[in-house]
Amino acid sequence: MINKDFCLSSYIAYRYIYKDDFDFYKGMHHELLQPIPTKKRIKVTTSNDIDHEIQKQFDQLYQKYSRIGILLSGGQDSAILASYLKPGSNAYTFSTKLSDVYNDDIERAKKYCNKYHLCHHLIDINFDDYKKYTPIVMKKKCAPVHSIEPQIYKAAVMAK
Repeated sequence: MINKDFCLSSYIAYRYIYKDDFDFYKGMHHELLQPIPTKKRIKVTTSNDIDHEIQKQFDQLYQKYSRIGILLSGGQDSAILASYLKPGSNAYTFSTKLSDVYNDDIERAKKYCNKYHLCHHLIDINFDDYKKYTPIVMKKKCAPVHSIEPQIYKAAVMAK
């Protein structure tokens, strides 16, 4: 059933459409996201457990791919993950000439790249990128698009 109001409300609240029988557009059925089943969740109780599980996931990525990278915002979450990357890995940070909104992130990201010996790349974002990438992302998702998603899509294209 097409119900844009429900889909938009669901997307604003959860960032996905949480019911399978509602769609945003005719002919565009979204993927119904499911939470990770309790049996498959990784139980951690200490910071060492967390470190071990993150390291294990990075090791699995490096076994599968010769190179991996990160979108490095300059915030603490991406900075922590950046510390698990091998030296020489790529880190991508968004920038724009439209405002100073990313300046602090860029400066912090540069410091993390220097500390962890990562290759830092800036990804310039502008309004034309939103015009170009939003329809692509929306068509793939069959759902509304969060403002960061066209940026992430552009970064993925550049990283590839």
